[in-house]
Amino acid sequence: MLNLTVDDVDFDHGVIHVQPKKDTAYTWAWNVKDKERRMVPLVESLSDLLIRMLEALPAGQPYLTLTPQRYRRLRMLKEAGTLSDRLRVCPDENFTKPFERIVSRAGVKSGTFHDLRRTCITEWLESGLRPHEVMTLAGHSNIDTTMKYYVATRRELLDKARRASQSTLGPNSHLVTKSQTVIGVTVLRLNHRQ
Repeated sequence: MLNLTVDDVDFDHGVIHVQPKKDTAYTWAWNVKDKERRMVPLVESLSDLLIRMLEALPAGQPYLTLTPQRYRRLRMLKEAGTLSDRLRVCPDENFTKPFERIVSRAGVKSGTFHDLRRTCITEWLESGLRPHEVMTLAGHSNIDTTMKYYVATRRELLDKARRASQSTLGPNSHLVTKSQTVIGVTVLRLNHRQ
């Protein structure tokens, strides 16, 4: 996101291109972490925000999320040949502090910017996208990465599983042939039909 440029946003098709950047007079070389180009959907509220950000950019500044002062500083370092690889990857070193203030003002006890990505990926899956589709959108080369590190177990998922279990093991279930309460504990006899 910190390397998002004007050319990455396709308002007409409603997508953001996550793609490498070339070293030019106005940009610095940057590669996507997993080397994969991809597109992510651009929702209307984000589109509106990006349009406002685009309108506020000084002429010639391609980076949407950097302040004009920060962009000038990075260009000076680039022209002097001292722009580090670390700054090419994360051009706004102070990004964490403002984000922490936002989280605190929102009343969230703890959270990182990466949690937003994790939440988005979880919501894509919960809304019905297939794991392989989510893996592609997220830019993961392995489905295990998507499922192990990014999909959160939410309370809603636990409640859904609880309801499914209750309906399966409830008194009207074909799996249960008899139930009886012994010393306050319900004992179920399961039907072993094949």
